[in-house]
Amino acid sequence: MTGPVRVGRLSVRLADPMDAAYLGPRLRPWDMVECFAGANLDPVTMLMRPFSDGFGPLTWTLEDSGEPIAMGGLYPFPHDPGAAIWLLGTEGLDRGGLALLALSRPWVAWALESYSPLCNMVPARAEGTIRWLRWVGFDIDPAIVHFRGVRFLHFRMDRVDGPNSAPAPRL
Repeated sequence: MTGPVRVGRLSVRLADPMDAAYLGPRLRPWDMVECFAGANLDPVTMLMRPFSDGFGPLTWTLEDSGEPIAMGGLYPFPHDPGAAIWLLGTEGLDRGGLALLALSRPWVAWALESYSPLCNMVPARAEGTIRWLRWVGFDIDPAIVHFRGVRFLHFRMDRVDGPNSAPAPRL
């Protein structure tokens, strides 16, 4: 993705470390749980990690009318063609509605052009996030994984290559 993408009042642009400082204390409760339980990091440190690990160019900020409401990105696996895909957001993300849905599938299709599988974990009680992941096309493994007392579910999507696969939309 080379420049900002806009659908309705939502836009996506490359993230900036200042976005991490702004979004960290404003994350939704389950996203904060994901930071602490999944990675043992506070939200600001978790959102800053892609920049310190060299993955800033694979990290984006989602804005609603110019206000950051989420950060997400890709963490390529060092010895595998896949990547961990992630998204952490504020309550504003839940109000993204149809514009968020319109951005989601093309963005994931774009990511699959370079990385497959895309996978990660989600807190098992984050029902809205799980519904969104299913809508986008991720498979959810029902096996529970425990981290620091929190139940997580794995999710995954593989690129489908072949005569019936459509090219991913360009963002």
